[in-house]
Order: sequence, then C-alpha cells, then structure tokens
Amino acid sequence: LTIATIVNAVLGVFRQFFIASMLDPSQFGIWNLIRTLLGYANYGDFGANTGVLYEAPKHSGREQYEQAKEIRQQGFLFVLGVSIVLSFFVFSISFLPFEGINNYSMIIRLSAASILIFSLINFYNVEARIVGNFKILSMSMVMAGAASLAFTVFVSIFIKENIVEWVSIAWLGGMFLSMIYLAANLRISALIKPNLILIRKILIVGFPLSLIPVVIILFRTADRWILTTVTSAIDFGYYAFGATIGMFLYTMPSTLG
Repeated sequence: LTIATIVNAVLGVFRQFFIASMLDPSQFGIWNLIRTLLGYANYGDFGANTGVLYEAPKHSGREQYEQAKEIRQQGFLFVLGVSIVLSFFVFSISFLPFEGINNYSMIIRLSAASILIFSLINFYNVEARIVGNFKILSMSMVMAGAASLAFTVFVSIFIKENIVEWVSIAWLGGMFLSMIYLAANLRISALIKPNLILIRKILIVGFPLSLIPVVIILFRTADRWILTTVTSAIDFGYYAFGATIGMFLYTMPSTLG
C-alpha cells in the first residue's frame, strides 16, 4: 500500500507538470480552480464513510461480524443514495436557463459526476481497509493515477478545443476506472432494507469527524478563490503552478514517511 501511495503521488505530480506544459498560464489557473472545485466532492457523504470506518471494525473486534457487515451495507446504501441524489440535483442545475449557468454548464456537470465517483471511491477505500484487501486498494490507486495520466496524454495529442474541460474529464476518467475496478472486486450489495436507526448511528459518529477535514480543505484552498478576484488570469496561472510545486514539496515527505 505504501508503494502504491508513492507511485500514485508521483504519477499525479508528473501529470500536473505535463498539464502545465500543455496549457497556457491562464488555462492552467482555470484547471486548478476546476480541480479544487471537483475535489470538494470528496466530502459529499456527510461523514458516512468515516462513520463506517469507525463502527464496523469496532464490531468486528468484538467478533460481531454480522453487525459489522450490516454497518458496511447500510453505509454503502446511504452513500450510494445520497451521491445519486446530489449528483442529479447538481446535474439538473446545469440546464437552468441563466446565462451565468450556461457559461459553466460543463463544469457543473463534471461536478455532478465527481460527487458520485468520489463518494463511491471513498467508500470502497474504507471497505478495502476494513476487510484487509490492501492489494485491491493498492491496484486501484495505481490504476487511477496511470489511467488519468494516459487519458491526459491522449487529450494533449488529439483534442484542440475546450482543452481545460477535457483535461478535467481525463482526470475523472481515471478515477472512474478505479471505481469500477473496486466495485468489481469488492462486491457489496445495496439491495437491503434501509435501517434508519443504524444509518443515524453511523452519521452521529461520522459527521462531526468529517467536519475537521472539510474545514482544513476550505482553509487550504481559500487563497485560490480570493486571488481570482484580485489578480489577472495569467498571474493566477503562475501562482497555481507555484502552488503545485509547493504541494509536491508538502506531500512527498508525508507520503514517503
């Protein structure tokens, strides 16, 4: 798993530098804003994944395996249902007859797709850790990084218009393949009757804990949204590239550690 994490991080950094070589500064700045926006979709599960990760192993440790399994199934049911509803809602917004929405309709639709993809990937990551299937988890991480990079190279060769949107699609494409791989190998069914009491228990545990990373990510990305109002598109693009280098220097020691 550690090796897979390092490989995925290296592939991600290489893809970012490759994207920087494809785009002009203003386009690179826009791509980083889109990437930041889509990244918020990681927190659309209302803490359900965190709650499952806390509650299921606790019951497994007490040898209450059926209870642990039900927690995982109810968590999956909730994450799947909520992500579908949120994705449909955001996707529907892209069709509203307003000029401001029409100008960003593709980005809104990509955001809708990212909610479903990231929510399910995060759940399957939790499931793989709980059942101890780290081989599948490692393969999915490498697959996501490699496929996103391959799709990005394809875009750079064959796509000449709307390049920023297509770079975003390439990134999500790699994540989608990773999600399909996880779903095929971690077969967990949502075809069960909802247990609202158990779902509530999961959220009571997970939602407060999920607020911490939400606050952290908002603080870490606030500078990008502020700078878009006070700098030119080109200047922001150079800033985004510098931020990419800084993030690489920040994450690599913890990844290697």
